[in-house]
Parts: sequence; C-alpha cells; structure tokens
Amino acid sequence: MTENLKEEKEPTPGGENDRNRLSRSRCIEAALVLLIAATATAAGAFYLTNYCGVIGPEYVVEPHWFCPSVMLAAGRGFNLVPNLSECPALAAFLAQQTLSLSPEELPENLSTIPPDPFLRSHRYLFSSVAIMWKLFGISWTSLKGFLAVAFGLTAAAAFGLFRLGMNRILSVLATIAFMFSPAVLEILPSLRDFCKAPFILGALMLLGLLIRHRAAIVSYIGLSGMLGLVLGIGLGFRQDILVCFPLSLCVVAVAMQGWAWRPFLARGTAVALFLLCFIASGWPILSVNRESQGNSAHYILQGFDMRSEKDM
Repeated sequence: MTENLKEEKEPTPGGENDRNRLSRSRCIEAALVLLIAATATAAGAFYLTNYCGVIGPEYVVEPHWFCPSVMLAAGRGFNLVPNLSECPALAAFLAQQTLSLSPEELPENLSTIPPDPFLRSHRYLFSSVAIMWKLFGISWTSLKGFLAVAFGLTAAAAFGLFRLGMNRILSVLATIAFMFSPAVLEILPSLRDFCKAPFILGALMLLGLLIRHRAAIVSYIGLSGMLGLVLGIGLGFRQDILVCFPLSLCVVAVAMQGWAWRPFLARGTAVALFLLCFIASGWPILSVNRESQGNSAHYILQGFDMRSEKDM
C-alpha cells in the first residue's frame, strides 16, 4: 500500500513535459508581445516625427483642451485658467505660438477654475498627457511620444486578437499589415480619436479569450475583472468604449461552459466583478455624465448620421 502511495505521488513524465512546454510557450509569447509593442512604438515615433506636423487643429485636436494637462503637470491640479491674459506664456503655448512651456513661467497667484464637463469626461486622457509632460517637459513635441506609445499598445492588442485564430507568424504579418495600413496611419496623429484603439482592441482580445478558451473558474473571473478595468479606464480616454459594454456583459454572463451550480455561481461572480471593476475605474467619468448628462447620447446618435455611414 505504501508503494502504491509513492507511485501516485510521482509526477508523470508526460505531465511534466506538457507543463514545461506550456511555460516555454508563454514566455515566447510574452517576449514577442513586448517586442511588437517596442518596435511599433519606435516605428510610430519615426512616422509622427518625420511625416506629421504639430499635433493640433490640423488633426482635430484643439490646443486649449490641454490647459488642465499643463496645470496638472506643473503641480497646480486638474484645473482651467479662465483668464489667459494673466499668463501670456501659457496663452502663447495653448495657441501653439510656442512649442514648449516651463512650469516656472506660470505665476504663483494664477487664478483657476474646475474644468467643464467635456474635459472632465476625458480626465484619464488629459491626465496621461500631464504625466508625459511631467516626465519629459511640457511640449507639443512630447505628444508625439505619447501617441507612439499608444501605437505600440495598439499593435500589442492587435497581435493578441490575431493570435486567437492564427499561428505566431501569420499573427505578426497580420499585425504589421493592420498597423501600417493607410487608415490607421491617417488617424494616428488625432490624439483623442486614436487613443481609444488600445482599449477597444484589448477588450475584444479579452472577450475572445473568454469565448475561445476553456479557462479555469479563477482565470475566468480574473479575465472578467480585467475586462471591466479596460472598459472603465478606456472610458476616460473616449466614451466610444461604451460600444463594447453590452457585448462584454453578455459574454461574461454566458461564455463559461456548463450549467451546474458551480459554473452558474462563477458566472454570477464574474458578472459582479466585471461591473465592480468597470464602475470603480470609470466612476470619475460616470459621475460627470450623471451630473451633467454628458455627451453619451450625442456619441450614440452620431453613429446614425448619414455622414457617418458615408464615411464607412
């Protein structure tokens, strides 16, 4: 009997080989994702530097939107300056008459007010720009670096999406074809429009994982929470991310296979965690919409406009 117990405890060679093979495969996959993201970031920076002008009205980006980013980067909080005549240097920067601004050029007693609902509904976008400016200096040129990082993250998400149905080589080729297509490069300099791409593609990738792979209960619940975070954070970059919410809720609720009590309980837990993560991460934006009724209805109805169908 003792010998039988010892034999049961001994790992099977096949099981060990499978685990080692899976571990190596995951390491290769992770390294490939990092390589794709880094390469795409460098390629995006090259394209933006050499083929695009200053990020501004030419690319549907209004410079005055970035006043809260300037103030936050300078340590003055996420605020607007109502009277730009108090600070000619800031006025010149926001008019793109100068390409950079030093925090020391802002007067100590500069009056500020809270941003309007439009800017607060994009809080994560403008706060991310503020972090970039805090690290690399307040400059319109730095916005190209910010967009290059977004380009790299989009490439990584696109690769993950392609990997759901292709091998590595085909996925890499499809990612290159997608990222360097004229449509993607055309929208790249448009900061507000392009920065939703990593979140939408990332959400679709997570949905694909939930549907395609038979994940363990813990992994299923974890992926559902991650999906809620992606949607909630993406909401603060562009509210177009809401288009993924109904689909995500349906997939989280029904994708787990089996109808026994345990999968049923897991589905309920996954839905609860998904909603909790979405609401918690997106609350600053959701609260703005609740207080001011936001622009969500405008974004939804805009899709029914004949001009939108013509553009498609």
